[in-house]
Amino acid sequence: MSNNKKILIAILGFLWLVIVFIVLSLDAGKKDTKNTSTSWGLKVWILEDDATKFYNYLTKFKELNQWYKNLQFSVESFESYEDYSLALSHAIIKGDAPDIFMLNNSQKTTIFDNQTIGFLPEIINPNDFRRKYKWAIANDLISSAEYEGKNIEYLKWVPVWYETLWIFHNRRYVKTTDVTTFSTLSKIINKYNRDKPEIVPIALWNGSTVEKAEDIITQFLIAEDGVNGVSNLSSTNIKESLTQYYLFGDTTGKNAYNNQKDTLTVMGQNNLDLFSKGKTFMVVWYPRMIQKIAEKWYSKTFLLASTFPQYYSGNQKLSMNYNYFVVNKDSQNIQAAQDILNFMTTDIWAEEYLKQFPYYFPALLSLEEDALERKIHNDFNIVLSDFYNPEAELISFDKGIISEFNKNIIPVLDNSTNYLDAFQGFLTNLKCKTRKIINLEWLSKTCGK
Repeated sequence: MSNNKKILIAILGFLWLVIVFIVLSLDAGKKDTKNTSTSWGLKVWILEDDATKFYNYLTKFKELNQWYKNLQFSVESFESYEDYSLALSHAIIKGDAPDIFMLNNSQKTTIFDNQTIGFLPEIINPNDFRRKYKWAIANDLISSAEYEGKNIEYLKWVPVWYETLWIFHNRRYVKTTDVTTFSTLSKIINKYNRDKPEIVPIALWNGSTVEKAEDIITQFLIAEDGVNGVSNLSSTNIKESLTQYYLFGDTTGKNAYNNQKDTLTVMGQNNLDLFSKGKTFMVVWYPRMIQKIAEKWYSKTFLLASTFPQYYSGNQKLSMNYNYFVVNKDSQNIQAAQDILNFMTTDIWAEEYLKQFPYYFPALLSLEEDALERKIHNDFNIVLSDFYNPEAELISFDKGIISEFNKNIIPVLDNSTNYLDAFQGFLTNLKCKTRKIINLEWLSKTCGK
């Protein structure tokens, strides 16, 4: 072959590579144009928090990321976990599930776990995550799996906050020192039982008229050694926990609250209504209940709050609650969804999230010091440090199936005369349903109510 032909072939080959490069570049440019100039949507489902506030938070993500400037968000918020799980199940079956959704730490294994996709270590490094976050949270959310022939650790889901139970109390009658231990709490309850029998010292005892009774009982359960869920509850644990719960009232109406149950039920009210009217001096709630207290026009002058006391010696144990964000593996917007959640792991934007919802403790350790001095509501002089115990052991209580636990524990707590048998029956049925629904075992077995 002549040199001229060789030169001609080389030139043609070079031109061909240039043409291929240009075509690929144009194709990539078309993809860029589609994502930056055309509106497209991303759905997010959350639990209990204000959808508008979360939507406003997401708009800040768009402002900082030009690639997503035309991304349109749709945010839905659910009050009931039972409604949420049913709606989410139906949406997944229809192929219309949200791109990002929330799950709760009170259920270790859910029917939605296989619907999620985690984060490769190069996106969010699990070792960095362990160093940056509360150990009790990081330990729950890091897993391992085979990937490209190697066993790797990876982050499954993204948390931003957590909460524990507090006692809100009326400072005219109950001081902070009155609720530091169960001993001091019992003394103040006995004092008002004797001196003001018409008043309910603490609105606790049953299930139906106690806001978040399904979570409050977990605080009593985890106080027992080694208990972190329904799977390792013994009859002794159950007896001790429920006995402590029922010390706040008995069938003779010693603390007066159980006599209020039927009236409150008929009127569609609960312990919050009694508290707002000054007919009870103490209630047990999560910090976010401050919003409901504010709606009842409770006097900011008289409201105090303290961390939940425990009845055993040693380091305090607190039942921890948090929701975490997950990415739907079938989403058409996985990259955008993962970018948003990665964005939420940074200090600046996790802090921005907590400004929207100031009643939560930060999951990020770096934000803790500043957050503790933050007021949980503008109308009340209550800050997070009022309830913080750095020595407390944070425990996630596994309810087996959240919706089943939350719904069926209420009549058990209403049954103060036969609560041990009622709880054992409840526990047997819950374990049966967990094996059937979550583990796909005992499929032909009848679990009962």
